[in-house]
Order: sequence, then structure tokens, then C-alpha cells
Amino acid sequence: MLSAFLCMLVGSSILGNSEVASDTLYITCLTGKPPVIDGALDDECWKEALEISDFVQLKPNEGEPPTGKTYCYLTYDSKNLYVAFYCKDKFSQDIKAVKTTRDDLVSIASGDFVVLYLDTYGDRKSAYVFLFNPYGSVADGIATSGSLSEEDLRWDAIVTSEGRITSDGYIVEAMIPLSNFRFSSKETQIWRILIMRSIFRKNENDLFPIVTREEIASSFFDAFASLKGIRLIGRHKLKMNLIPYGTLMNDEVKSMDKFLEVGTRIGGDLRIKIGPNFITDLTISPDFSQVEADVSQIDINIIYPLSYPEKRFFFQEGQEEFLTPIPGGEVGLHKLAKPLDIVYTRRIIDPSFGAKTVGKALGSRIVLVGAKDRGSDAYSPASFFVGRAKRDIWKNAYVGVITTSKEYGDFYNRVGGLDANFKFLKHFDLSLQALGSSSYGDQMEDFDLDYTLQEHKNGSAVYAGLLCVSSDPMFTHTTNLVFKSVSPEFYACTGLIDRRDMSLLDLEHNFQIWIKKYGIRYVELGLGYLDIHNYDFSVLTDRIVSPQLRFQFEKNVSLNLNYNDFMERWAGVDYRGEGFGLTFQQLGRYLSYQIGYNLGDGINYMEGYLGWKQSGVLWGNFRPYPRLQLTLTCYFENFYKERFKSSVYYCVVPDFRINYQFTKEIFGRIILQNIRTKFYKVDVTTDQGFSDLLIGYEYQPGTVFYLGLNLPFNGTEKEFETGGLSVFLKGSYSFGIRK
Repeated sequence: MLSAFLCMLVGSSILGNSEVASDTLYITCLTGKPPVIDGALDDECWKEALEISDFVQLKPNEGEPPTGKTYCYLTYDSKNLYVAFYCKDKFSQDIKAVKTTRDDLVSIASGDFVVLYLDTYGDRKSAYVFLFNPYGSVADGIATSGSLSEEDLRWDAIVTSEGRITSDGYIVEAMIPLSNFRFSSKETQIWRILIMRSIFRKNENDLFPIVTREEIASSFFDAFASLKGIRLIGRHKLKMNLIPYGTLMNDEVKSMDKFLEVGTRIGGDLRIKIGPNFITDLTISPDFSQVEADVSQIDINIIYPLSYPEKRFFFQEGQEEFLTPIPGGEVGLHKLAKPLDIVYTRRIIDPSFGAKTVGKALGSRIVLVGAKDRGSDAYSPASFFVGRAKRDIWKNAYVGVITTSKEYGDFYNRVGGLDANFKFLKHFDLSLQALGSSSYGDQMEDFDLDYTLQEHKNGSAVYAGLLCVSSDPMFTHTTNLVFKSVSPEFYACTGLIDRRDMSLLDLEHNFQIWIKKYGIRYVELGLGYLDIHNYDFSVLTDRIVSPQLRFQFEKNVSLNLNYNDFMERWAGVDYRGEGFGLTFQQLGRYLSYQIGYNLGDGINYMEGYLGWKQSGVLWGNFRPYPRLQLTLTCYFENFYKERFKSSVYYCVVPDFRINYQFTKEIFGRIILQNIRTKFYKVDVTTDQGFSDLLIGYEYQPGTVFYLGLNLPFNGTEKEFETGGLSVFLKGSYSFGIRK
């Protein structure tokens, strides 16, 4: 669902080498009193600010004037960038928005919002992204060159924002400290900018500068307007942020007399910004910044590792530099076509110390990360290192180098390699990646599979992806061709490698037709073909053909149908089968829901036979009024030996959440989650869950306070787990120091 919202945000963030004509804007420095951020345009400074109002519809009616006028105002001083939006709407009572916490993208993007992209280097390679809804709730991140809906929301900025709905639309004001950004050291800056407004009920996106879908599809960052007139900000001197944190927790509350027997954990982060270009982070025992459990995923009868988001403050800056462009498909086995992910920071489980430097010098983007991990298993403590550099070789191309290592005891794993990205002939995007690994040790762990290394093992992996996108007012074509090869001896203990010993060919094509009749916005036809052999091409291990059909209707209603015909080799046996899936989604002002269902043949990897599987998801979100949200998510999976006969197992994971936003900074959250699994052959049922209560105060990144209670429940034994009650108090505060 997150990817769907991001695709709605930017369409396709794909670059080309064509030069798209863009406007040039001139911003002036604020000399008087800065604005009061209160959601009202009554400050004198806005009268002298840069005004932008030449928006045009990107969809649904490309090139036509917007149905509601939009004004954006920009100004700055030596410390901050100030931005305001005045979004007119004759039917303001129909504006959809909720009051929510920062970075709640699902809530913000499923309503009316505005987006500000800022390319502070002006190099067409990446941009800071800020989303604001009509109440001033904000989500921020970084968009990277060549990525398709890959905005990295792990980056957090200090932002002060406020918004209000008026009788003729809504107003948003924001103050963004310049210390959030990295930019060149030149006294006179040339930034690049793009602004978008989304009108939810009309499925309408309005864009500045004036460009077409074809230009956005082929050269997203080239479509930005130049922003000139910014001066002196390169003279910022040393700036530091010290963020100590502490946690008090009692995770074995058995009686009230034991309530005050608490454990403690303290640590902190120090962020140092030297000039405009470089940021250095130091951490001691970093806070996981996680005040609730990871969202549960069904982990029965799977052969690939599960991925969870990184939430630690220390690892957020610079994460976007590890992304490789052009991710592969996400349907079924097509997810194996994604680039090789050799940096997955949650492999660093419990670091006692870490250091990181992020910046740009001599045309190269640089990230260096080192950490000492206490871990939680027999392979700890371990030392980690990641080094990354990307250099622009011309406007629409870069080359990069990366190296990683993990060491503990006599064991080591080291990975190094090159990658590159080129845009050419307007519509084509080529990504290349080549890696080598060297490993040695007695034992190491990779996705719960233990193996012994009696000698040095050297492995290699390559990836090549070619993407072609073309668009006009009626049609959009997208073709993605991927080749990927990973040797049996290739290991990356700092990353998340789904599969080794394979050579893969993946082809996906999507054809989108904009109809805009009979209540239909567009129809999308897709076809995917995947072929996987082992590394030396001697054995065919997988083959899948997957056509799909998608309808996007008015009023935010969509229907997706897909079919899979597959062959998969498991434990020396070839299995052939087919499956069908559908997804129906409606996003409304007060109620949004999604129903997904999959049915067809499936392999029982635990026992080795072809059976019958049905799975699905039900998601619903109810907003009776702006401060309150009720969300239900339920996953289920049933497996049979035959079609709906001889049940093997079933698993259901319901998750119910109540969120209430008391103020912009203070919220309350209740989570009720259960995981129920039954294995019929051994007549065993497991039933576990938890209830989670959280009161939070989130002022700015680094300044947060939480009070929480977690009560696990063991339904198998019909009782609450003894000593399972956990109570915690967590807080951190960001101290700013400037010299």
C-alpha cells in the first residue's frame, strides 16, 4: 500500500537525457520580521515573497487548467526557508484531511496534500521531499535519481508547520531550517524545485512547472524549475545536535510490589555539521526509536527472508545513497528481480558504538559507516563497516563503488563492487551492478540456514536492468528487462540477499490507456515473464508467466486482476501450477478499505508436495472526525493438500489500532494484535498476541517522549503470560549548538 501511495505522488520518477525547458525563479532574502507559523497568510513578509501560481493539471486531464487555483510563496533568511501554500477550493467542506503524527504517509497521502521537492545541489540526482496536508501534518524524505516510487522516508528534518481549512480552501505555512540540508559551498546557490498539489476527491494532480506526463516520465528531475537568488547560506559554521536518550522499563511485572523494579538504558547521538556539505554522526548505544513491535508478517512455509523498516535515528541520514535504481517487480517471484541489497542496517542488531559521515566532495557523494555490534547471538560481538561513493560522470549518469565487511572472531565477510546508471535516448534507463564477496570462518548464519566454511569462499554477483518509459496524453508504456546472476558462494552478511545460486531473466511490460469515460480513469494491461536457472544455467528452477489487468475508476476506486502460471523446482522435484488474485480498493473521505484475495496451487516447502493455497488481506481505515482513526488489518493463509480438502494449516493475523491525536505533538495509540496458527496433522494450535497502549509526545526529530504498556497474551494456555507485562518510559531531547 505504501508503494501505491508513492506512485500516486510522483507518477514515475524516471530520468532521461532530454533537456526539458523549465522556468527560472528568483527568491529574495527576507529582511524584515519572519512569519508566524500559524496557518494564516497575514504576515507582511508573504507580500514580498516569491509567488508561484502557474500550475497545470498532470492528471486526469493533462495540460488543462487546475480546477482550483494554487499559490505557493517562498522566502528565506540566514537560518530558515519559509514556504506557504494557499489552495483554493470552492467546496472546502469536501476537503479530506486528518490530524496525525509526522511521517504518517498513509494518512497524509490518502487525502488532499501539497508536495515540495528541493534539489539543493541542483545536479538533478536527488531531492528533499516535503508533504503537507491541510492541517499542516508533514511527511518528509528523499527522492533519488532514477528511482521508481522509492522515496526514502527514513530521513527526518526539523520542520515547523501549521495549516487550516478555510471557507474557500486551505492554507499551510512551514518553516524549514537550512541546517537540515546538504548543499554546495558556493556563495551563490542555484537550487531546483518542483511543486505538486493533489485534490483527493477528483483524482487530480496539479504541477509546477508546466510539463507533460511524457516529460515527467522521461526526465523527472530535469522537469524542475531553477531557483536562484539564494546567497550566503554556504557560510554556516559548525553546528551540532546532541540527542541523549534514556529508557526505564520493567518487562516482568508480576505484582505491584515489583512494579518499581525497573531496568535502565541510556545512550545518545551527536550530529555534527561542518559547513554545508558534510554531516558526521556519532552514537553510543543508539535508541531503536521503536515504541511498538514490528508489524507481524506470516512466516510459515516461506523460503525467503522477511524485511523490516529501519527506525534508528543514527542510520537514517544517507540511507538513500545505498539505493540502486530500477527495482524489479513486486508480484510473486518477480521480487527476486530487484537489485542486490548488500546494506540492510538491521543486521546491526544492538550497536554499542557507531560513527558515520555523509557528504559530497569533488563531485562525489560519500557515505562511511562503522559500528561495533553487541548482537544477540553466538556470533557477537561483531564489527561492521560500510563505505559508499557515487560520482556523476555527466548530467544523466553516475558510477559508484561500495564496500562492506562484517567480522567476529575468526570469521569475516567482505563485499565490494561497482555500479552505474545511464540515461539515454530520452526514454531509456540502464543500471549495472557487479559485486564480489570473500568469506572465511567456522560458522555463520544466513536466514536461519547454518553452513560451515572450512576454507575461503569467494563469490560474485551481477545485475543489469534496462527500463524504457514513454507516455502521451492517451497512452503510457513501461518495459523493464532485468538480468541477475548470483553465485552459490556469494554472501553478504551486511545485507539481505533473497537467493543465491541463480541466473535470472525478468521481463515486465505495462500498457496504460487513459479512457476518462464511463467512470473509468484508465485501464492498465500488464505482462510479466520470469525465467530462473541455477548459476551455471544447467537446471531450470523457476518459470512464471503473469498477466494482469487493472482498472482505475473515479472516486478513488480501483480493481486489479492477475493470473500466474508457474513452474518451480524444489528439493529436486519440478512443480507446476497456477493461481489467480484480485485486489479491490476504495479510498473515501471517512472510510477507506482494501480487499485482496489469492487462490491457486502452492508448494508445501516443509513436506515437499504441490497443494492448494488461499491467502488474502483485509484493510480498513475509518476516520469519523479529523483527530480519530480506527484501522483494521487482517492477513490470512490457508493451505490444503487438495482443493479445499485435507487442511494442512491455517494462519490468521488480525491487527486493530485506535489512534487519537490530542494536539499536533501529543497522541494516544492502542494496538490489539493476535497471531493464530493451527497445524492439522499434529493437531497443534498456537494463539499468541498482545495489547499495546502508548502515549507519545513528538515535537521534532530527536525530541520525543513515550509512555507505554505492553501485555502479551497466550491464548493457547487461555491466560496472560506470566511476567509478560512490560511498562516503559522513554525520552530523548535534541540540544542544538552552533559555533
